[in-house]
Amino acid sequence: MTIFLVLSIISLVAFIIFLTIHFFKSYNPTTITINAPFGLGTYEFSRAELTEKELDIAWKLYVQLTTRKAAIPIDPDHDIITEVYDSWYELFKSTREYLLELSTKDLEGNENAQQIVKLSLDVLNKGLRPHLTE
Repeated sequence: MTIFLVLSIISLVAFIIFLTIHFFKSYNPTTITINAPFGLGTYEFSRAELTEKELDIAWKLYVQLTTRKAAIPIDPDHDIITEVYDSWYELFKSTREYLLELSTKDLEGNENAQQIVKLSLDVLNKGLRPHLTE
């Protein structure tokens, strides 16, 4: 009876490990989608075509644009304006730094890198700059 119990436990653990590995291997989105704030639209990047550097920059932009106060509409009744402006300023700085990580060699003939630059410049010049210069 104990051998049967041990084999059952081993089988159950192996099954759980198999399901966990299968889940993480199957969760590998083929595209990275960034919904840009400020009404700038949606940008999609083919994960298979991104270099490691581009993937890192796209991820950094995604995190910045989805977690910062700058990326959501201002609620004048509840937001502290200095915090919103601080968030905009930090987003501006970090987005510029991501642009500087790409060299001209990275951009030449590379559609994904050019899309990352377009997204970054749109966030800076069409999204943030009008608010920061008012």
